[in-house]
Amino acid sequence: EVEGVRPDVKVCCLPYFASDWYVDQMKAASYDAAPMPLTFERPKYEPSVRDIVHYAYRDIRKDEEHISIDSLLNFIANDDISTQRYNDDTFYLYPSNKYYILVDSAKVVDNKTVKPQDAGLISTRINADLDRKYLVKNEMMMLDFLRTNDWERPIYFTSIGGSTAVGLDNYFQNEGFAYRLVPIKSSSRGRIDRDIMYDNLMNKYRWGNMNDPNIYIDHTINRTTTVVRIRENFSSLVLEFAKVSDTVKAKNLLAKCEEIMPISIFKPNIYDVDFANAYYAIGENERGDNYLKEIIKVSSQELNYFFSLDKDKRNSCSSEVYLSIGTLDRVRRVAQINKREELLDELQIPFADFTEKAQTYFPEFFSR
Repeated sequence: EVEGVRPDVKVCCLPYFASDWYVDQMKAASYDAAPMPLTFERPKYEPSVRDIVHYAYRDIRKDEEHISIDSLLNFIANDDISTQRYNDDTFYLYPSNKYYILVDSAKVVDNKTVKPQDAGLISTRINADLDRKYLVKNEMMMLDFLRTNDWERPIYFTSIGGSTAVGLDNYFQNEGFAYRLVPIKSSSRGRIDRDIMYDNLMNKYRWGNMNDPNIYIDHTINRTTTVVRIRENFSSLVLEFAKVSDTVKAKNLLAKCEEIMPISIFKPNIYDVDFANAYYAIGENERGDNYLKEIIKVSSQELNYFFSLDKDKRNSCSSEVYLSIGTLDRVRRVAQINKREELLDELQIPFADFTEKAQTYFPEFFSR
């Protein structure tokens, strides 16, 4: 917004989408972005109206049939059938957790939601399961937007797996820093379009000065790189290219990731251990070993420090000790999967030593 980047994109902050004033903003144009095509009139989402919409049954029914998203939302919007009053309280209901969305396969190919070569993968009917006992207002509004948008405009989420995905967790496509809703069923981690994601990571994204050794990378910045899964995205895409034996692009990706996130600045943590699999997948075994050795070195330094503290200070670092032990254990498992016997031999004695100390100092953790 400040930089004037893509003023044609309508940005919706989903937590705010539960507020009447924010829904009003989404229904209005902003900059070059068209309004969100929402059908619920203001009396349907005013404060205290449909803040929570309860599932109509006491227990979640697993045997219910899927109903259309139109039927679901028409029921919710109908005051005569969705509203119940008890004493001075008003309750709002919805009839089913299971709903479906129909997909016009020709339309989603024409508007480039799906590539022509992937047309055979399109689900012309998406069955979704909310699997919950109530909807909050922003989830209700998200369903309304999905219905009225009808695949006209691209829909992207910054993360997946939350309740605002409204049961569509298996229909996202990872394109780098965002997940696009697509009518192609995959897994809860999202499918990957190799070409789109490669172009984004290698050419379109501006990485700034994060690799400049003169720039201080504090805890918040370091943590953010993990939250947005920079290394994980690169490694996931490398593995995809490894599957089709495109080692050129795979190596390009590894080089790019090493360039923008050198381990001298961004020390790998427990969430980065699996990045080694990207090296091993294309036969770069020595580089994979060196990467894991760096993690072993950092974790060992941390543990040696924690164990050198007096009892009170050491006990205050218990969660950090667990994390460092867990990191080494994850390194061990990655090395085992990739049959890195020499590395396993090097890790065996220090891992056993650290584990023994942890069991001595924190027996409650190992008795769980």
